[in-house]
Amino acid sequence: MASLSGDFGSEQYGRITTMAKAISNDETRFRFAIGQIRLVEDSLDDGSDKTILVKRLVNWALQFFNKIGEFKSDVRMLYLWRLLGKYSVELKMEGVLKKVNELGFFKSASEFYFIWAEHLAEKGDRTNFDAVVSLCRENCHLTQDSVNQLFGTLVREHFNEDYHGDTADFLEMLKHKSPAPNNLSATNENPIECGASELDKSSDSQKPTTSVYTALEFSIDVSLIVTCETHSYTIL
Repeated sequence: MASLSGDFGSEQYGRITTMAKAISNDETRFRFAIGQIRLVEDSLDDGSDKTILVKRLVNWALQFFNKIGEFKSDVRMLYLWRLLGKYSVELKMEGVLKKVNELGFFKSASEFYFIWAEHLAEKGDRTNFDAVVSLCRENCHLTQDSVNQLFGTLVREHFNEDYHGDTADFLEMLKHKSPAPNNLSATNENPIECGASELDKSSDSQKPTTSVYTALEFSIDVSLIVTCETHSYTIL
């Protein structure tokens, strides 16, 4: 992979954003921006310069395209939100996903709940995993077969459980294990509201480890202001 200097990173940020703004068609501009961010993420060596560049580009893209109604709830935007969570120092992935849920842009998108559930499964947080599955089933109006197909593999891979019965058995298990959606609880010391619900505080062993990028926050203004109707939300 390639590396970069701070000056080069600033140059690339300016180049990418300037070229994107010069494109007149919104869909073409969106695909160009996503493609360039993906290229930076996949091609550059990990390190502080890459972290700063990716975060600046993601912040810019989210601010820019959230102002365009047709993109606000486009599932392709989830790639940007996921990157924001990956590189976030304060909120981390957990906090960003909860903030996205609060914004409500992807309330009926099963892709969002899968990302959230996958993150929780990787942490071994079964309680909140089941709650997210339940929330997805309710908000996306999924059939029993769809829920099983979407989340069954995560359960088998991360919770060492298998289902030898039919889908109804899987849903029955979730029905008894999952808290109601409005009892969703958070894992942060200061939980972020998730719409009408909150996530429970998890045990210390489930808390995400401190990011190695903590010292980078002072380098640039990486706060993200997302306007949703009359509200403004800040993500660090």
